[in-house]
Amino acid sequence: MSGHQIRLRGPWTYEWLADNPASEVAAAGRVRMPCDWKDCFGDSAGTARFSRVFHRPSHLETDERVRILIDGVGGTGSVAVNDHRVGMLHELTKTGAYDVTDVLQPINRLVVEIHHDPGASSGPAGLYGLVTLEITRQSRVKAED
Repeated sequence: MSGHQIRLRGPWTYEWLADNPASEVAAAGRVRMPCDWKDCFGDSAGTARFSRVFHRPSHLETDERVRILIDGVGGTGSVAVNDHRVGMLHELTKTGAYDVTDVLQPINRLVVEIHHDPGASSGPAGLYGLVTLEITRQSRVKAED
């Protein structure tokens, strides 16, 4: 069951990580999501770090959970919030859902690192789908008498 969603469209920053020799790729910049890998990096293979700052949703109840939802990602890598790894990305998995409730602070930094090789895979890549925060209420199970 989905709850209230907040889209994390932008601004995102990206940086092409130093171990990648692609000289035709800008070392860093800003982008609005969703954004296909080719729109940012062309046909270059390598690793990029995308990050975005967001505020903790206000007025959360004790039975509400917050998840990061990625609805379209291509590549391998990791997802972190406030320097806490909350999940991994795999080439064959095009979506992700990561509970971040316990690591939220008043101001948060979401970091998605993606490694992609356009020559080794076809189709869209990078963060080509929406990234959202989803707030859901935990279902309560009644104890039997």
